[in-house]
Amino acid sequence: MKTMLKIVAGSLFCGWFMLLWSYEMLLSSDIPVRISFDEMRSTLLTIIVSTLIMLLYIRIVKKSLLWCFFLFPSLFWAGSMLMAIKYQYHDYDTTLSVAGFVGCLCIILYSLPFEEIKKIVKRPTSRL
Repeated sequence: MKTMLKIVAGSLFCGWFMLLWSYEMLLSSDIPVRISFDEMRSTLLTIIVSTLIMLLYIRIVKKSLLWCFFLFPSLFWAGSMLMAIKYQYHDYDTTLSVAGFVGCLCIILYSLPFEEIKKIVKRPTSRL
């Protein structure tokens, strides 16, 4: 039952970050981009608060497997960030894209099971 709740929570969190990415794309879809400072500030605050909530969730729930769920949204945020940097989009669009990608990256890195990875790496190999 706990595993099912973790899967549902991971799916909801993943969906939330996909919605944030969609909203950021909607804000920057005008040509030329006309994101106001207030829109940028409120979206940036939402990204930061959402990232902090996810990190708190990972801290409370052990073995949350959120890194599996956040691989997909982080690809969208990474693509958006690379396009914004490469083609020098509006400063606010670039700020939001970078913040979203860094937030996803923090969640992925914080939820990785480093203890289990260390056990696998340090396992003694048998010699024939």
